[in-house]
Amino acid sequence: MKLIRLQNIILYKVTKEPLPDGDRNETLDTGTPYQALIQYLDDEVAVATYGADVSKVHRIATINNELEKLLIPKVNNRDDNISNYIIEYNNNKYSILKVTPRYIDIKWR
Repeated sequence: MKLIRLQNIILYKVTKEPLPDGDRNETLDTGTPYQALIQYLDDEVAVATYGADVSKVHRIATINNELEKLLIPKVNNRDDNISNYIIEYNNNKYSILKVTPRYIDIKWR
């Protein structure tokens, strides 16, 4: 990982509240900033995995894998799942698709 290529990202926890009309309202917490290396996926394996959505998918890796270590326990957790988190990068919001000890795959939402 080259430190000159690090980008700023923010991790938000999403709280979903049902409204009286049955719709859901999402609110974001204050967010935690991280610095990460962003990789655009374009190889054949990524295309086979994500199909037409591959242009919306990015792979990120944080310094010392801080964010990966935080999110791995939330992958199979029912109460505090990774679906309750989003990542902001370049003023765009991304949902978390996959977390491994070395990287996180995110998709534009």
